[in-house]
Formats: sequence, C-alpha cells, structure tokens
Amino acid sequence: MELTATPRTDGETFTLTAEDGRHDLVARRLNAVKRLTVHPPVADEKAVVTAITAKALGYKDAADRPAVVVFVEMDLPC
Repeated sequence: MELTATPRTDGETFTLTAEDGRHDLVARRLNAVKRLTVHPPVADEKAVVTAITAKALGYKDAADRPAVVVFVEMDLPC
C-alpha cells in the first residue's frame, strides 16, 4: 500500500474515514498549522548531512514542539 498524495499505481490507497476525522488526535493533526521553511543549499557537499541534522535538531526545544519533516533533493551522479 502506497502512503502518498500522488500514487503511481492503481493499487489500494489509504484514506481516512469520517469516523477517523472525529477522533480528537486525528482532528488536531489534520487541523494543525503547517509551515514550510526552505533553507538555502549547502555549498560544501561533505557538510550536507551535518547541516541538515543541525537544522532539524534546532527545533527540538521549540515551545510549540513541531513535527519536523526533512525533504532533500540532491543532484547526484548516477
């Protein structure tokens, strides 16, 4: 089962039911404020992992305790 907003197959997809939406935790997460922060690229290829880790860990003591998702797109030679 793919868990994606853009499935690439005609297979089974995951969806929430109306009952799921009435669950307190699910409702809070669905209605939570979502923010996107785009950081500039790291010039030193060898420092990418360290830089990403430092940025993500910078949120660990935030008062609003955000969930952090890291998306990285790298142009690597095949």
